[in-house]
Amino acid sequence: MILFPLETVVRELPYKMDLSNRLNLGLNEVVVIAPKRVCYYLVKIFGRNIIYFDKGYHEGESEKFYRLVKARKGILVSLDEEGAVDYPDWRTLRNRYSKTLTDYADVVFFWGKRQETFFRNILKPSRARFVLSGHPRFYIVAEDCLPKNHNSKFLLINTNMSFGNNILGLDHVKKNYANRIAKLDELILFDKLKISLIIDFIRAFRSKSDLPILLRPHPEESEEAYNLPIKNYTVSKLGIVNDLIANAYEVVHTDCTTAVESYLLGVKPISLLPSGFENFKTVLPRTISVCFNEYTEAVDYLLKKKNRGSVCASKDLSDWLQNDVNPSDVIIREISQLRKKSAYRNTFVNKKIGFWLLIFVILLINIKSLVFRKHQRRASIGRLKLEQFNIVFEKITKNKKYNGLYKFSNIIVFK
Repeated sequence: MILFPLETVVRELPYKMDLSNRLNLGLNEVVVIAPKRVCYYLVKIFGRNIIYFDKGYHEGESEKFYRLVKARKGILVSLDEEGAVDYPDWRTLRNRYSKTLTDYADVVFFWGKRQETFFRNILKPSRARFVLSGHPRFYIVAEDCLPKNHNSKFLLINTNMSFGNNILGLDHVKKNYANRIAKLDELILFDKLKISLIIDFIRAFRSKSDLPILLRPHPEESEEAYNLPIKNYTVSKLGIVNDLIANAYEVVHTDCTTAVESYLLGVKPISLLPSGFENFKTVLPRTISVCFNEYTEAVDYLLKKKNRGSVCASKDLSDWLQNDVNPSDVIIREISQLRKKSAYRNTFVNKKIGFWLLIFVILLINIKSLVFRKHQRRASIGRLKLEQFNIVFEKITKNKKYNGLYKFSNIIVFK
């Protein structure tokens, strides 16, 4: 069995479904995409010789999961979701690509040559095999590079202020990140200043243009901070970001990976950040963007443009994001080699029995949510995540045919 944990649906589900389908066909194994808590149960029950795709190391939390996988003689794969966007001192990636991770992992995939070289030097010798792969999520974007839509009629704004505007509140942020992030209070303040700057930008832009505005907050952000009494303005987390970028007149961001997706889709993004706080500004998004610190300058720039900025090239990204070959091909090759080295032997009978046992366990796990479905739907966070999941899933499966695909609420199984 191969397990993929799923957290941020809109950015993870498309590529994980594609990669899962290819692994299922190539290795003839059941592949599951599920929330991390479900993955933990499945490792405990079916964990012997399992392949687990970890999405990012978190100190003090990941070790328990890693020990469980290795105790079941499983294969631990690191395919990080944040493998390129970091601060100038590399403090986030230093923590995510840690010695602890490489002590447990069998293979660690890197987005770009710069990261691979950096960590190969500081983490050697390492038990894990280091592989330059790129990331499937961004290869799909580059592969589907879309033509400019000059009939587009909205301005897209993507925000990422999940520390200063968290949906679960400030107390949750301090409790969850105080021991993991240095100068957390300063980062929270920076996020609040970014919110003020974006709101000033929106008001100024609306005073000079009737172009509709769509603001798309980070999944962990509260939408309430952006509710403004102005016309032709929408705040929503729904929708697939690639589709929104392709149909937007222009893309404004506050320092996030959306800049990378926008760039690869052929739209030169616009970065809008307050002055100062240089130690909290990430390198890559600004490298590939037109950057502003003053909202008035950003507004003037947008109003003077006749057509949106077009790039559709990965030259500026080449050191940070390997895209010359399909990352999925690299990943599948490595996983196939790891599986050949393990003592695991899969047969048709074992796979069939294992599949039906898996389905039974998944149904048991979902009994609570099925029984209390009405209460679950009343919870705004749970309802939003389920809506996002269904929208993205329907979008993916509409034009693609997957082999042996089964869906159970927010759990996907490839038989």
